Amino acid sequence: MNINKYFWFIRGLFYKLFFGKFGNLSYIGSPTFIKNSKKIFIGNKVRIYPNSRMEVYDEGLILIEDNVSCGHNMHLTAFKKLIIGSGTSIAGNVLVMSLAHKVIIKDKPFMEQPLTGKETIIGKNCLIGSNSVIMAGVVLGDQCLVAANSVVTESFDSYSIIAGSPAKFIKKIEF
Repeated sequence: MNINKYFWFIRGLFYKLFFGKFGNLSYIGSPTFIKNSKKIFIGNKVRIYPNSRMEVYDEGLILIEDNVSCGHNMHLTAFKKLIIGSGTSIAGNVLVMSLAHKVIIKDKPFMEQPLTGKETIIGKNCLIGSNSVIMAGVVLGDQCLVAANSVVTESFDSYSIIAGSPAKFIKKIEF
């Protein structure tokens, strides 16, 4: 057995103390930035590769169900609930958020405006292509395929193939 897997196991036991939930056989690569880990719930066999970022603000939470794979440089930001369904694969350099800035004060910088958000849900067995962005409030049904470099600003039904910036429906997956 690879010695790195022993370190992953020991790190996983350590993470169980600090996360809301940290499932068995799950892995988070180092370095990774994590904010409010008690509001992050990770299922079994979740793989999060290095240089990722998970942030939770206010009443938000991140729920990653079982058997999810997240590529390098993935960024999850939650102000409301952010759910990633089981069996989903997220490629590298992907941003998924349930957070937005609300611009209500004239002549005030964006970063000083109040935060707002909408629940964001990625269904089961989805594939999110590299360099994609999933905006706050998006709900993707089960087994959706998001093409690389897409910016998803609206919700799509299960078995949809979507692509573009902003992402548009291309066709249904046929079995």
